[in-house]
Amino acid sequence: MLLTGGSERSGPLSFFGTIPLKAWNLQVRHVVTIPYFRLMSKKLILAFSIFFLCCIPSFSQDGSPDRIVGMYRLITKEGENTKIRVTKLPDGTYEGKLCWVENRLDKNGNVRLDSKNPNSALRSVPCDRIVLFSGLKYDGKENRWSGTKIYDPRRGIRANVWMWFDRDSGKLKVQGALFGITETADWTKIE
Repeated sequence: MLLTGGSERSGPLSFFGTIPLKAWNLQVRHVVTIPYFRLMSKKLILAFSIFFLCCIPSFSQDGSPDRIVGMYRLITKEGENTKIRVTKLPDGTYEGKLCWVENRLDKNGNVRLDSKNPNSALRSVPCDRIVLFSGLKYDGKENRWSGTKIYDPRRGIRANVWMWFDRDSGKLKVQGALFGITETADWTKIE
């Protein structure tokens, strides 16, 4: 509130109104000064815009679910060099399949097979044609892929899987979990 003397004019930044002095009588007149509220609403809009731009997770990376499609290189803990091809299936989910293994042949010169697979019908699949996962779905809220299991041919086990791109390195992080035990691998995109 602003006290003004002898005239009917309003103060420039009065919040609830002005109090004009007329003769010796004090009168209270509630007049809302519009420019003040316009100024405040512009400042609030600007403040909220800056807040949302800074505090909401960065979407500077390509937010497309299909960015997972491509060829990846993985060097296992045992030092084995492999390549995995991730493709999009007609139903909109994704599949990952081994397409190259550095040491494809065993000691006898035969192609290594998926001998540890719990499904006996798949034990004759060559090591460079093993399907690691199928039915992977993108979750836009979490900015990651999940919803299926990944197969580990070294151990013959299937585990729940989550995949996301690391913001710093750009590598695809692949995390498998089974009975509360998790293991994460970094896949490097090569095409």
